Amino acid sequence: MTSFRYEAYKPSGEVVRGSIEADTRTSALAELARSRLSVFKMNEAAASKDSLLSRDVFVRSAPTPNQRAQFLRELASLVAARIPIDEALSAAASEDQSPAAGALAFRLRDRVMAGKSLADAMLEEGARLPLAYSALVRAGEESGALDEVLNELATAQEQENDLAGEVRSALIYPGLLGVVAALSLVFIVTVLLPALRPLIEETGGNVPQPARALMWLSELVSARPLLSSTIAASIGAAVFQGISSRALKPFRDRLSLTLPALGHLTQELQSARICRTLGLLLSNRVEPLRALEITQSVASNSEFRSALRRARDDIQNGAQLGPSFRDRGVFPDQMIRLVEAGERSGQTPDMLRRAADLLERRGRRTVERLVALLTPMLTLALGLLVGGLVLSVMTTLMSANDAAF
Repeated sequence: MTSFRYEAYKPSGEVVRGSIEADTRTSALAELARSRLSVFKMNEAAASKDSLLSRDVFVRSAPTPNQRAQFLRELASLVAARIPIDEALSAAASEDQSPAAGALAFRLRDRVMAGKSLADAMLEEGARLPLAYSALVRAGEESGALDEVLNELATAQEQENDLAGEVRSALIYPGLLGVVAALSLVFIVTVLLPALRPLIEETGGNVPQPARALMWLSELVSARPLLSSTIAASIGAAVFQGISSRALKPFRDRLSLTLPALGHLTQELQSARICRTLGLLLSNRVEPLRALEITQSVASNSEFRSALRRARDDIQNGAQLGPSFRDRGVFPDQMIRLVEAGERSGQTPDMLRRAADLLERRGRRTVERLVALLTPMLTLALGLLVGGLVLSVMTTLMSANDAAF
């Protein structure tokens, strides 16, 4: 006998979950059918998503951006095939989906079966789904083009994911150089200097100041490992707390826009995300004031959120989008010119999308230039750090030998 886990509808429409013992999958389905249950999902218990490594306690509450894109693309295909939305959501929660995306699909389906629209069901997800999703889906439901809207959402999410992936990939090598530098320093302090300290102290050589400081640090780590670990952890926690502090976020956001090179990259990436979201909303006939309000949720930098909030106030008072963006002082000039051209020609959504594509290409080039500049600089810094430390130790040893003779 094999144990199968199933999810099924009762005749009343209620969803039930459970397990059943049967010789084959077919006999299990037949037994459940005799109980007047309509099964929409069944797995062998051994391969079930309820196994130890995929129980809810180990599952992310929100799907990743890549998982969201896959879910949206599959849901769009099912809706385009004229499958009812509750059945489409059940089918989208397939074995191909991640546990988090599958759980999302089931939560949305349960709300839809309770009488809510898909847009309202997405809105109730809160921070687990971007606010723009529910607004765009609502526009698709009202216009009868839900499959097209879902495809547009999936495409936009995939483009954003590709850009983020390129940025992360470009930073891997500089990050590895930083790790190597840290490990080199730890090795010198915890292994090399303790091994050489008896020789240096025995001969009484002249110890250079850098080596003296490293020897003091090495002695502290060796004599009081718990205290030194606590101090290091406290400093790290304080730095992390300062970096992630909500109170300091406005300062960090302003600083990120003033840093050489990084400021331009932040401006391009934030503006690209804003343009793409705003263009999607406006092209699906979301009211401009509401579109600007929703777009604020996709801006991670508080300076851009403030700029969008003030732009919304300007539009409400009769101003145009392009001049309002120009007055804010945080958006790239090329983006503003495209938006103004779109307003003159009546093609604002299309021009916003073109601006997003342009800014993403510029962002990629900026990342490539930064990595091309950062990599040799980090390599040089690593060489100077390790070389300087080794030179200090060698100078100490040579001084010790001179003192011995």
